[in-house]
Amino acid sequence: EEREALRETGLDEMYYDDDRFVQREIHKRPKPSHPLSSSLKAQDFQICITIIEARQLAGLNMDPVVCVQVGDSKKYTSVKESTNCPYYNEYFVFDFHMAPVMLFDKIITLTVMSDRKFLRQGNSVGHFKLDVRTLHAAPDHQFYHKWALLTDPDDTTGGPKGYLKCDISIITKGDAVKIP
Repeated sequence: EEREALRETGLDEMYYDDDRFVQREIHKRPKPSHPLSSSLKAQDFQICITIIEARQLAGLNMDPVVCVQVGDSKKYTSVKESTNCPYYNEYFVFDFHMAPVMLFDKIITLTVMSDRKFLRQGNSVGHFKLDVRTLHAAPDHQFYHKWALLTDPDDTTGGPKGYLKCDISIITKGDAVKIP
């Protein structure tokens, strides 16, 4: 215990020199910073999402629109009339200035709604959810030309409600953008 106390004060070693005991001070290295410390510092991020097209949407003669949501921020595609296979090719950017640990807990939600009165409740065809942490862990921090499976959150056994082709990427300020 005394040795532990000496170790805490940095006076750890005793040695014999010229007929007397001398304590030698040991200089401790500074502790490395905690691995989370860099993830607690606010940084600039962009989440970029391209909604390319949808296929096999459940329903006939609908006017589909896609709601793209990251955390609490929402953006919408244009409405495509009378189709269940709309082509959009619309690009959305969400800017964030926050700590990575906070950003990585945000959820990306892509929801296809069935008519131009999309603010009305109960007209969702299906949705797809992805957390930002999973996106960041993907190769090059992106999903390129991937088909998202749309499901009904109220009917988990109902099967697919359609498919949404999209590109999703996350860019940190200073990172090189890799184009697939």
